[in-house]
Amino acid sequence: MQFIHSIEMYLKTIYLLSMEQESVQAKDIAWQLDVTRPSVTGALKQLAEKGMVDYSPYEAVSLTREGERVAKGVVKRFEILHE
Repeated sequence: MQFIHSIEMYLKTIYLLSMEQESVQAKDIAWQLDVTRPSVTGALKQLAEKGMVDYSPYEAVSLTREGERVAKGVVKRFEILHE
């Protein structure tokens, strides 16, 4: 059974990858989360519908202001939990 990542994990991953590299591709997210590219595509479509990411197939993914705000909150929660 494959682990289903939450939308928050996708936001966190996009945020952290964007801090490390110039552009974030769906394949980068898939590799980082160890999920299939179709899973990433589905999550990115959901995130785009919610106004959290700017996403077009075969293009770089970026967080919107709202997506970045939520992602930073997720990162902060993970830091607190892992202290």
